[in-house]
Amino acid sequence: MKGEGGMKTIMALIPARGGSKRIPKKNIRAFYGYPLIAYTIAQAKETGIFKGIYVSTDDFETKSISKMFNAEVIDRPSDLATDVSPDYEWVKYTLDLLGAQGKMTDCMMILRPTNPFRKAQSIIRAWNMFQEYPEADSLRAIRRAKEHPAKMWWKIPSSPFMIGYGYAPRGELPKYERQTAALPEIFVQSAALEIFNGNVPRKFKNISGDLILPFHFPEYEDFDINTREDWILAEELVKRKMIELPEVEKE
Repeated sequence: MKGEGGMKTIMALIPARGGSKRIPKKNIRAFYGYPLIAYTIAQAKETGIFKGIYVSTDDFETKSISKMFNAEVIDRPSDLATDVSPDYEWVKYTLDLLGAQGKMTDCMMILRPTNPFRKAQSIIRAWNMFQEYPEADSLRAIRRAKEHPAKMWWKIPSSPFMIGYGYAPRGELPKYERQTAALPEIFVQSAALEIFNGNVPRKFKNISGDLILPFHFPEYEDFDINTREDWILAEELVKRKMIELPEVEKE
């Protein structure tokens, strides 16, 4: 549904399943005084652009905490919250449910709770950029890859040998033997932010579509906490005042 003046509308989707293994209960673990997920909810609220902020979770504690910080909650079935469940499945489930309730918007933005350092201004900038390209199916945050895929290798099953991803036909210099500066610039996706049009899941059976815009965050804003080492580094970034956390408000 279009908003006032024909402007597109958008909702925020925050996926927060309870089964994290590398850092147990990661999404609700305390980080500088608040559950980690609280910072993403605060970022979304500060932007003022969302018609709804929905946390998708299969976990009772996450549900209670999300409500405490003023987010609405979508109960996710456990079979859509496994280690290998693709985003498309829980997104489709969520959109079908909200559609039946008359709460659909033109677009959706995924904000993962493992990114506590995003600024509201950057989220707004991404939304404005997406609206400038009506032909785009989606937008995804990316950053330059630290390790080039041309320098990576695949071990051949049941063999002592391996194959380089930078392979070239015989007589040509393999990419894995070239200087990195001579290789094309490659980017890796960040978990910080994704936007997609509401028709994309139905049309493509995924949440990306064909025409995908790249979006770059300023340094550290797209920092993603997945491992214990990431958690320690994130604490150091705050301690050394290299990045700031958003203000958090409870219900």
